[in-house]
Order: sequence, then C-alpha cells, then structure tokens
Amino acid sequence: MNFDEAITAFLDEYRLNPKVGSERTRAFHKENFKALYKYFEQYEPEMLHNVRMITDKTIRKYLEFMVVEKGYSKHTISGRIKSMRVFFSTMSKAGYLPDTCRNVYYSCEPNSYIVPFSISQVEALFNALNPKKKIDLRLGAVIRLLLDTGIRISELNSLNVGDVDFKGKTLLVRRGKGSKTRMVCYGIETRKYLLKYLDAFDINHLHLNEPLFQTDDGERWKIRSIQDAMTNLGKKAGLANVRCSPHTCRHYFAIQFLLNGGDSFSLQAMLGHKTLETVKVYVSIVREKLKHTYISCIDMRKPNSPLL
Repeated sequence: MNFDEAITAFLDEYRLNPKVGSERTRAFHKENFKALYKYFEQYEPEMLHNVRMITDKTIRKYLEFMVVEKGYSKHTISGRIKSMRVFFSTMSKAGYLPDTCRNVYYSCEPNSYIVPFSISQVEALFNALNPKKKIDLRLGAVIRLLLDTGIRISELNSLNVGDVDFKGKTLLVRRGKGSKTRMVCYGIETRKYLLKYLDAFDINHLHLNEPLFQTDDGERWKIRSIQDAMTNLGKKAGLANVRCSPHTCRHYFAIQFLLNGGDSFSLQAMLGHKTLETVKVYVSIVREKLKHTYISCIDMRKPNSPLL
C-alpha cells in the first residue's frame, strides 16, 4: 500500500466515525499529511511507495526534523503527531497497518532530540575510512565539509564545483532554506580532502557547473545514498548511542562552535536559521556541558589545594 492509498483508506475509515470524522477535523489531518508527504519525498522517498516500511524510528526522525531542523512551534508539532497517532491507530483497528506510532512520544524539550557526535566518535569515523578507496575519499570529503560548515544535507547535495572557493576556503550555499544564499567557511584539512576527492573522481575544479559530489557516472550523488553511506560507516566504526547521519554533523558543528567561543548570532547566520529559537537549543546544551565540566573539575580538586 502506497502513501496516497493509505491516506485515502484512512479518511474513508475516519469518515465512518461521526464523533470524530467532521470535515474540519479531516481537513486538519489532510494538511498534516501533506507536510509528512513532502518530508518523505525529500528524505525518505521509499516510504511513499510502501507505508509498511514506516517504523517508530522513522517517526522519531521526522520528530527531530520538525523540532531541530525546522524549529516548528509546539502546537504545530503536537498537531502533526496527533494526526499520525490517529492514522496508525485507525489503520491498525481496520487491519491495514500495525499501530507504529503507539510508543512515540513528543517531549516539549527539544534537547532530548539532539545527540551530537563526540570528538572521539568523529575520530572513529575517519579511522574507519580507507583513504585508498575512491568511495571513502568521497564520503570523507562529505563528512569533513558537513562538520566544518554545519550545512544541511539538501544544501550539500545541491552544491556545484563553482560554489567552492578553494583559495579562500569558503563555500557559497545558494539553495538554503527559504532560497536564501549565504557564505560559510571550511578548514585547510577539508580543502585537502576535497582536492583529493576531485582528483580521484577526475573532476575538473574549473568545470563550475558540475555537481560537487558525483557518482562514478558523473551524476549528482543522491541524498539517500549519502545517508546510507554514513549509516554504514557508523556501523563499521562501531558508533553507539548516536545516529550517524548528516544532520548529526550539523549538531556537532553548532555545539563545537559555541564551545569554542562562537556567539549565537553568528551561529544563526551560519546555520541559515531565520530566528534564534533553534540556536537556543544548542546554547542550552552547551551550558549543560560547561556545567558538568565545571562540577567535575571542582570534584577533582586535591585535599592540599589552596582553594580548600
């Protein structure tokens, strides 16, 4: 059963219940399903072909997307989760689908959805790459660029060779959120990795309109393929308790930027956010980290310390 068929079946079943099946309520659910459709279309298109592939993990990823990436209000997120709960519950009772959303809960605290890489986990990822393999050079270049800039996977996917300034070590993000253009910087090690990748794939850095990240056939490397490659690398590196994904690189960038003295307004500009709301989430996480560091340092003071 594909997505459209499932939604049609749900609305038909829902209409049979006179207590909850008002036109206004159905219109509310339709709008929320349109948003879910757009998300699947961009990030997990296979879900549109077979809704049985949707798991609680899929829904939690969508939750994280709404909370962290989009910065939606609690009211909006609650409404969309409510629609999904009703959808899976109704379809389960009708015998179409399992009640996948039963154990998914929305916390009003966005911090609970952000689990960044640790520095040791980032090191483990790069140690798991084989620099002699073309595909590992490409993936390494992708990860380094994501970690250095904090750009979204959709923004990275749309980059062309001409968007990269190899001398100035800057990147022009032309297709950011809201179609806004912004400039971000990357480091010298990332520059080295990018040039090695371009050389391995025989990509001329003077061919400005070519996709930056390509397949062996010269096609643009698809978002889903990048996500799968990162997931597999995370398994190879033995990462635990963290999702190995492009967006986790974005979390890492934001938190490291703040820990190293960056300010929230600059971070907002670099991440391409309209407001400071999402950035405040990272600020609160950094405060907690600094608090724990301070407490651990205090606890480690020796008995003969002049502070005691």
